[in-house]
Order: sequence, then structure tokens, then C-alpha cells
Amino acid sequence: MSNARGLGSLLPSLVLMALVPWGLVVAGQTTEGEAERIIEDYLRAVGGRSALEAVGSRVIKGTFAMPDMGMYAPIEIHVRPPDMALVSIDIAEVGGASNGVNGDVVWEINPMAGPRVLRGGDRLAGLRQAEVDPLLNWRKHFTGVESAGSEQVRGRTCEKLVLHPPEGDPITAYFDAETHLLTRMRGMRDGQPVDTYLSDYRPAGGVLMPHKSEMVMAQFDMQFTIEEVEVNVDIPDDVFALPPSIASLAARDGGN
Repeated sequence: MSNARGLGSLLPSLVLMALVPWGLVVAGQTTEGEAERIIEDYLRAVGGRSALEAVGSRVIKGTFAMPDMGMYAPIEIHVRPPDMALVSIDIAEVGGASNGVNGDVVWEINPMAGPRVLRGGDRLAGLRQAEVDPLLNWRKHFTGVESAGSEQVRGRTCEKLVLHPPEGDPITAYFDAETHLLTRMRGMRDGQPVDTYLSDYRPAGGVLMPHKSEMVMAQFDMQFTIEEVEVNVDIPDDVFALPPSIASLAARDGGN
């Protein structure tokens, strides 16, 4: 039970990191042509710029699992680009947790830490999570990107990119050299490396999405399975409304 309660202090940010790996908390570099080529290959592989730009909203439903701890829970994600998102999860051993983006305000509520308006790198990570794909307009979220050669990932040759956000450590992204799909992300969390592996790409609203992801870090191994994706559905504004406790903190602190 103590492990479960400790996990509560990390949710839902870890959930977001696995399902939307660009949310990893990650200074500037010069972008070279090779790096841009890798990004464009990836965008074409998932459906192309036009298909990504046509996604006006997503509702994602799935399952969170930590089999070694006997934990399973439903998870639901609402996204309305470019600046609205809500993630909700309820684990019996931990309790309910949520994370959201409403304009410039990025927040989370978990059973251990309570309500919190996020700042700095955490806030920037949240803003990336409200996008259909941060690489579509990568200059908005990253100060630079560089090619870093290739590496084997689970038996597949992958091209590596190092992306530099305005604050924090870089993210390394691994793209399959044949399919050009994103298969692995490496970032940092509390000084420890976090690897997220993405697989089972399927179409959803004209765009390929990974329906399985696995997050591997020193103390946890988490699995996420997407079971349903609705695209371009009407999501009312009140879904993204700030919870009263968050609204009070945002008003007191000036929002961001």
C-alpha cells in the first residue's frame, strides 16, 4: 500500500509522459537539414501535415497497468489543440488524479500533493501535451533540434534526434529508420532517466497513433493501452474548466 500511495505523488504526470511522451520535462541548438528531414519523414509517416492539422479534438480512453503491483485503472484524455487538455485517472489504491491545460494555465491534482499550478519546465511540458503533435510546429515548443546518428532499439535501427526545450534537459527521440515512426523517447524525471516505448500504431481520424506504450524507469514499469479514440468530436468548454482549487491558486499567483 505504501508503494501505491507513493505512486500517487507522481500521477498523473507520469501517465501523460507515457501516453503523450512529448510531455517529458526536458536549452538552444542550431537545426541542421538532416534533423528537419527526419521530422518531415515522421510527419509523412503518421499521415501528413494536412491530416494532423485537421484534428480539432481527441477523446482517448484506455487502461493504465502496473502488473507487478496488481494495479489496473481506466484513463481518459480530452485534447482540444492548441491549448486545452484534461487527463483523468482513478486508481483504487491511490485515488483520483488529474492534469489539465487551459490556455496558459497548466495544473495537476493528485492524492498526495493536492492541487498545484505548474511552472517552468513542467508548465512547458503540459503545453506540449495539448497539441496534436508538437513536431508539427516544433519551433513553437523547442529552441532547437539536432540529428544524433542511429541506434538499435529493440532490434530495429532508429534515427536519433535530440530536442531542446527552452528549459530543462533535452529529449532524445528515436524514429524507426524504415517506417519513420517514433518508437522510443528518453527524458529525465527527478534526475533519473525515463524511457517510453511506443508501438501498435493504428489510424485514428486519418492519423496514425501508437495504441500501446511502456514507460520504464528505476522504480516503476508502467503500461498503457489505448482502447478507443474519437476525433473531431465536440468537447464542451466546461470539460477544461479549472477546478475551484486550481482557479483560486491561478488567480492568486497571476495564472502563469
